Amino acid sequence: MAVTEVTSAEAFNTSVKEGAPVAVHFWAAWCEPCKHMDVVFAQLAAENPHAKFLRVEAEEVPDLSETYSVSAVPFFLFFKDGKVVDRLEGANPPELSHKVALHVAARSPAVTAGGFAAAEVIESVLHSARTASYSTPPAATPATASSTDPNTQPEQPSRMIAPPAGSDKPKLSPDLKARIEALLASHPVLLFMKGSPSAPRCGFSSKVVSVLEKDLGSAASGAYGSFDILGDEEIRQGLKVYSDWPTFPQVYCKGELVGGCDIVLQMHESGELKELFVEKGVVGGGGSGAAAVASEAAGAGATGAGATVADGKVGGEKGLQERLQALVSKSPTMLFMKGTPEEPRCGFSRKVVDALRSEGIPFGSFDILADEEVRQGLKSLSNWPTYPQLYHKGELVGGCDIVLEMRANGELKAELAG
Repeated sequence: MAVTEVTSAEAFNTSVKEGAPVAVHFWAAWCEPCKHMDVVFAQLAAENPHAKFLRVEAEEVPDLSETYSVSAVPFFLFFKDGKVVDRLEGANPPELSHKVALHVAARSPAVTAGGFAAAEVIESVLHSARTASYSTPPAATPATASSTDPNTQPEQPSRMIAPPAGSDKPKLSPDLKARIEALLASHPVLLFMKGSPSAPRCGFSSKVVSVLEKDLGSAASGAYGSFDILGDEEIRQGLKVYSDWPTFPQVYCKGELVGGCDIVLQMHESGELKELFVEKGVVGGGGSGAAAVASEAAGAGATGAGATVADGKVGGEKGLQERLQALVSKSPTMLFMKGTPEEPRCGFSRKVVDALRSEGIPFGSFDILADEEVRQGLKSLSNWPTYPQLYHKGELVGGCDIVLEMRANGELKAELAG
């Protein structure tokens, strides 16, 4: 069976739910390793006509990339009965062949990498990869490969800009980093998008433009700027490394990444996006500090997430209060964030994680995106309207700005050591 190109989440979801085993390759046009893996992927598809082999351009279907945590390409997913059963990150032809044999092929999974007719194709790809100019230091050898055989070493997944020798971390040139930081400093709120606010060139960019204009209100004309990443490939690829965020659009506030389309829309619906703009001084809040923002959010209306806090439901439920108190005291230092420390889902959460780790401070965490009751209830408990929130021995330390300021002043480690 030929490889099928998928261009929408709807088509993807239909394909993986139809019952046949499915292998998916998330790729990018700029990524050389993806081109080599395409050769192997196509050969494996030809050998397994009963199964489905799909290609998804990661940047063009960003909701799928975010759903399946695709942060680097090439990236492969394997489905059975509509559920993910395995994944593979990086250009590793023998391991890809092995996983296809294990999860997709009709024949016995005991047939391992190199046992297919695709073996010659795999060897050809490995030879090309070893001699290609984009080659990077080898990653850890997978369990199915020999640790002494250089032919079975996988390549690192590409992240747009080649890492320095001896490191797997991408690095921006000083000039490109300076360009990005100059752009971020140009407006309090900056949207990197496809197209322009008046003529968006993708649906996700259009949605983000709409909610920014709603939440910024009359301040939008002076506080909000945009940059068309389709007009500057260097910025487009470099920004992914700078932010460690693989898709667009991307929204920044005062130089800090807020998130992509899903996160911005979710923050808008919960009222957190406007609260963030008030807290950062981008729009007026009718008062000062977190208490003023909380008061504004509580009185904003009788519907939506804010009404749950305002109508006394959160404050009046003894069980929830006890749960919140138990959570903030679960670890001596506790971080309530969006995502996990390994996979933060907003730039502010990532900054706090990095600050704690750089100081060697152990901490527990809670993903507030996974529990709306805790997410809204904690705002009332702490009288602090935004996330992340850091607690020590059950007491609120503060949000991102406070934590970063304490770290810069040398106070963070001392404060959390007691």
